[in-house]
Amino acid sequence: MSRLILNTGAAPSTPAASKTSLYADSADKKVKQIDENGIINVLTPRVAKENFILNGGFDVIQRQDRVTLTTYSNTSGRALSADRWGITNENASVQYTSVNNDTPETGLNSRFYGRFKKITSTGKMVITQVIEGIHCLPLRGRKVRFSCKMRFSVAASMTVRLGLLQLTSAGTLDAPPATFVSAFGAASTDPTFGTNVSLITPLIADGGSIVGSAVNCVLTSAWVRYSATFTVPTDCKNIIPVIFTNGQPVANDELNIAEAAVYDGEEIMDWNPRLYAQEVALCQRYYCKTFPVLTAPAQTGGAGGSIRMPVTIAGAVATSIVGRWDFPVEMRATPGTVTFYNPSAGNAFSRNITAGTDATATSAANTSARGLHWNCTGLAAWTVGQDVAVHASADAEM
Repeated sequence: MSRLILNTGAAPSTPAASKTSLYADSADKKVKQIDENGIINVLTPRVAKENFILNGGFDVIQRQDRVTLTTYSNTSGRALSADRWGITNENASVQYTSVNNDTPETGLNSRFYGRFKKITSTGKMVITQVIEGIHCLPLRGRKVRFSCKMRFSVAASMTVRLGLLQLTSAGTLDAPPATFVSAFGAASTDPTFGTNVSLITPLIADGGSIVGSAVNCVLTSAWVRYSATFTVPTDCKNIIPVIFTNGQPVANDELNIAEAAVYDGEEIMDWNPRLYAQEVALCQRYYCKTFPVLTAPAQTGGAGGSIRMPVTIAGAVATSIVGRWDFPVEMRATPGTVTFYNPSAGNAFSRNITAGTDATATSAANTSARGLHWNCTGLAAWTVGQDVAVHASADAEM
């Protein structure tokens, strides 16, 4: 069998007229051809593949204000920060914000990136995204590549581990264990993950080195792409990209992650984000709200965008108003949590905008993946036709 073996290197000089040069580019490992006009063609097909990670560019952040460092503390489960991204911290606490890349940083193409900041105590951080089973099952038995760019912004040094977890066949589809990390381990010791969750051993690494069941990534202050290929087990239920600190960051150390992707296949892919509206809609299958996408849910947030209906029965009567909230997209499942927010006062009750008073109770009814009805109990002074409003959020995360 004959093989063509190319040494990698920089682009050669433009060849003479009627000539062409073939080379392997050391920058991205792609085979390319340069013609007499200096035009470079990539021979490796540039096929846009579907990214199985949602919000890999950290553009969508519905649960908090995008630019404010917000504290999350969950020492065994997964606290959701940017949409779809969970944080598990060894001890108090981790803060998150999405950083605007409007003044482009060298080596980064994404519009935003995620910043995870350790505060208070020294301890590990574990960052994960559970990929839904409807997307994972077609990948069983196939090779995939998990890729992202990373750097630290505040730290003396930082090594993180990049890996791919599986929810094994003994687990329940789309139901990762509530105790996602049962022990964090010492420096250079991998965390012990929850019941039926285990690391898949990587096959090939790019930018880092395979050590045990994950890839060691020695970060610097510059953006570097790190990736690895994995064979998805034929009987797994979910796959879960994971990044965790190998040591124990001290207070104020910052880990930055961008351009995260899981692609079907072994090849290294260039960052190719979805249209923003598509990304938002896909994230809303797991979490949605009546507030604008970039407005953090809060009481006293104003009536703009709220659910509004008139009083139908006067007085202090239960279900004196019955309104409907149709979710922006059909959610992954019936939301497990629905939260209400008073638009004008510091409580979770509906607000009679006309009278300037609050209901005494507010609740959801007939909730499904498509939407819900909401009920409230009015006051004696409420009259038919008065305008009542409330904000809400619905959470169907795994």
